[in-house]
Order: sequence, then structure tokens, then C-alpha cells
Amino acid sequence: MRNLEEVYLPKIFQILPLMTELDMSLLTLHLWFDPRFVKEEVLTFKTSLLRYIIEKAADFEITVCLENLSETASHMAAPFTDLPHLNLTLDVGHAQLLTEVNTSYAFIERYPERIKHVHLHDNRGGDSYRDDLHLIPGEGTVDFEKVFQKLKAMDYDRTITLELIPSEIDKCLRPVKELLSRSGFEWSTNS
Repeated sequence: MRNLEEVYLPKIFQILPLMTELDMSLLTLHLWFDPRFVKEEVLTFKTSLLRYIIEKAADFEITVCLENLSETASHMAAPFTDLPHLNLTLDVGHAQLLTEVNTSYAFIERYPERIKHVHLHDNRGGDSYRDDLHLIPGEGTVDFEKVFQKLKAMDYDRTITLELIPSEIDKCLRPVKELLSRSGFEWSTNS
């Protein structure tokens, strides 16, 4: 916890004004709120830390999002209840880990108003951080079409990032756009 308070928090506070200079308005944080692996007192501390970050980010008009790692939607209930201005970066690939059913569906159903950004990458499931392979969509077991349909049903109209190395993005951009189109999404010609 000391490292979070003495190293992590000051670095976050340093980047907030830089984000404004770069016209960036969304900050995604990885803080791991999975009670299967993180002690209750650490979860409580992380919630307090997030409160400070959200308050400071508001001064810069920056939206703070917590990215799901191995958490389920119910694991996020406490921070989302305690922090009404906390949002979510939904990582569809992470949602395939440590679970039999991709947890994206539950996040979409339970927190549609909190989802401000989406990360896309594939994997084959698994029970370790080593299984977070960041494969091209379609090379693993994530059902992207189902995820996209659920996002479309909630009227998601924000950004989606392919979390891949640049050469892989060119390889899969067209198939991902086709999947999005089949799910009812449209995009501008400059995307």
C-alpha cells in the first residue's frame, strides 16, 4: 500500500496536467479489485486512493476509468457504489480470464452507464496473467460478435481500442469493422 501512496499516486498527479496539454480526457487505471486475490484492507485503501484521484482529475476535466482485470461485475460493486464518478474501461480480453463465461456480458448488463472505453484483444481463457495473450480477435475464444451485440443493445457510442502491436492492427482492422457492422455499429470515414 505504501508503494501505491508514495509512488503511484504522485505519478498519477504528475500526468494529469500533461493529459490536459495533450487534449486527453480519459484516464484508465489498473488497480485490481479482485477479492479472490486482494485483501479487504487493500481494497478499502485502493477505494480511498481512487477517491483522491477522481477528485484531482475533476480539476482537469478528466474522466477516471478502472479497467477490469480478473474481476467480475460483482467484484466492482463496492468501488462503483462508493465512487459515483468512477467509470469503467471494459477489457474484453481480460474478461475471458479466470472464468468460464466472459465477464464482459455481466459488466455490460450491470454497469452500462459506467463503460466509457473498450479494449479489444483475444485469448484462450486461462487462470493466470500469463494467459493474457493479447491475440488478434478471432485467434482465441472470445465471442466478439456477442460482445458487440450487447454493446450495441446498450447504445454504446464511445471509443474502442485494439490492444495489439501495430502490425497486427492492420491485419485485423477490416475483420473487426465487419463484426461491428454485423452488430449494427457504424463509424465515420476517418476511423
